[in-house]
Amino acid sequence: MRPVIGVTSMEMAVPDFSPVYKTNQNYIHAIREAGGIPVMLPAIGAEYAAEYAAGIDGLLLPGGADVNPLLYKEEPVRQVTEMHRDNDQFEFALIREMVRLGRPILGVCRGLQVLNVALGGNLWQDIPSQIEGSISHCQSYDIRSELTHWVNVDRDSLLFQVLGTDRLAVNTFHHQAARVLGKGLRAVGRASDGVVEALESEDGKLLAVQWHPECLYDKYPVFEELFRWLVQKAGQGNDR
Repeated sequence: MRPVIGVTSMEMAVPDFSPVYKTNQNYIHAIREAGGIPVMLPAIGAEYAAEYAAGIDGLLLPGGADVNPLLYKEEPVRQVTEMHRDNDQFEFALIREMVRLGRPILGVCRGLQVLNVALGGNLWQDIPSQIEGSISHCQSYDIRSELTHWVNVDRDSLLFQVLGTDRLAVNTFHHQAARVLGKGLRAVGRASDGVVEALESEDGKLLAVQWHPECLYDKYPVFEELFRWLVQKAGQGNDR
């Protein structure tokens, strides 16, 4: 039986239409191509997290809005303008339940950030204004498959095993980044300015990247390996 991979989705307003729960198609297609069964998980409340987690073998945390700074005990800087606290709390609960069950998680962009905060870390709220000398981490959304900066990967990491390289060019669409790391996490990829670009857990069940492999895997096969890792890891621990 193919592993079932939950993909969280966020409620959003659509002009002249009822509100919808949104997950970009690229995530769904990437999981399917890696051999998994993608299932969208609408953020209907943190109290549903345990039941969701019980029904999936792995979890993909996609990109999206900023994590509400109040959830890591900070006031927002001026550049933080789009937040969805209910969605944050739903994902926090889901992450913690998946960790309790020992099931794998792959985080992408915001997914890295929400994973870090859920496990007790915090964030740089706005890279350009808070990190002196930072490079550009937010390219145009019109060129989502363009590679725009380098990431250096630790050779003693799970990420290196998955990608098979210690340096690769990536796309980038973020203005926040992990600052203080959450419990059990370590930084295994960084940009040239020192910004954390990848995290993983000590037990090898959590992996998160700051770039968007779902926009790259069909053009650059190395990025598909991240989704293959999630699906294969989920299949190994399928005890539902």
